[in-house]
Amino acid sequence: MSEASPGVTIEAAHFYSPTPYKRSYGTEWDKGKIINIPVHQGLLIARSIRTSLAQQNIPFQQILFVDDVDAREQQNQTTDRWRWELFIQRPLQQIRYDEKDIKIYEEHEFIYPARELILRLKEETIKTPNSRMSEDGKSIIFGTGKRRQYIRLTGYKGRLYGDEYPDLPSCEVLDLCAYRKRLSEMEETVTILPLSFKPQQDRVRKLFELLQEDAKVTVGYHDEEGRIVQVDQWHAQHTPTSDKIAEIVAGSSIKVA
Repeated sequence: MSEASPGVTIEAAHFYSPTPYKRSYGTEWDKGKIINIPVHQGLLIARSIRTSLAQQNIPFQQILFVDDVDAREQQNQTTDRWRWELFIQRPLQQIRYDEKDIKIYEEHEFIYPARELILRLKEETIKTPNSRMSEDGKSIIFGTGKRRQYIRLTGYKGRLYGDEYPDLPSCEVLDLCAYRKRLSEMEETVTILPLSFKPQQDRVRKLFELLQEDAKVTVGYHDEEGRIVQVDQWHAQHTPTSDKIAEIVAGSSIKVA
């Protein structure tokens, strides 16, 4: 990866396109009232993190990672492509308006880089003790017996419509590509997600370890009330900046009425 600039990218949430998005009006948004779906909670938590980073004079860029692979595949199968484009883009435009300088990463754009990265992951698996490829070549198997862990490399399962795409890169590899891009832009990155995402994110972390790359990633997990309940850091070696980031994320809980 290329040399990154000092600072932090902040992913507010995994946004499922085209998920309904509630525009902010007046003080209701800022107080967190009547907003109780994860993407809104993530955006509110990210605002708190941005304020704290600015106070610490740490540069930042906010990211919204849009899980749109399923929607794009559905779009490719219809003749009303322009209607699908409006359907997908409307909530994103609303978020851009509310968040101003937010940067959008669309997951489908990582499909081709992910396919290239899968080849490297397979090469590293062959060289790494206690890991091997599954018989179908679609998963890496770590360990044996009860400690055995499978991590899919290919086989994308859509969350919106439940369709499965066996030839597309897995969510874990697509996430890995997005993290690597963010870390090529700024030295550190923060992700805010519901606690239910932890097992999937742990698998992404395992892929970073397989690549032997220092993932300067901090993940803050929140509960249904918008409280940060766990902070994981994937750093090979902690620094004063990473310690500050962990403290900021841990203190960024919101209260959703």
